[in-house]
Amino acid sequence: ASRDRTTTQNSPHSDSQTWKNLMFFKKYILTQVTIILISILTLKTWHKIVKMTYIFSF
Repeated sequence: ASRDRTTTQNSPHSDSQTWKNLMFFKKYILTQVTIILISILTLKTWHKIVKMTYIFSF
């Protein structure tokens, strides 16, 4: 298995593979960040809604 890894690293295909991995990593990070941002925003809005309903309930 280790021998195969070294041969693939030496081949010209390895560069494109690392590029693909980088792109995937970028996409993954962007997705995570957007999910976090959306969750924060929804939490904030939800908090506002809860506050409003709390105020109006009295």
